[in-house]
Amino acid sequence: MKICGICLFIVLLCTVRELCATNALNVPDECCFSFYPKRLPIKSISHLKTTSSTCPVAGVIFVTKKGNKVCAKTNESWVKKYVQHFTEQNSKK
Repeated sequence: MKICGICLFIVLLCTVRELCATNALNVPDECCFSFYPKRLPIKSISHLKTTSSTCPVAGVIFVTKKGNKVCAKTNESWVKKYVQHFTEQNSKK
């Protein structure tokens, strides 16, 4: 009876560990929690990437030519124009 209890405990422990490991895989690489309030010069931007849909707030991460990462809100008009510009630029390559 004692061995059954120990086996059950080990099975439950393995199950919990597996669930935790699975949830850790769903964590996004980068999310935006604060946003740059001004328009960036387009000439200073190297490339951009959008945040994951699993992030709490949608955003666009602009990577400058100096390697800095700047978050911006996706609903701003200048951000939409920049996303379109870089999307068109990448489709021509």
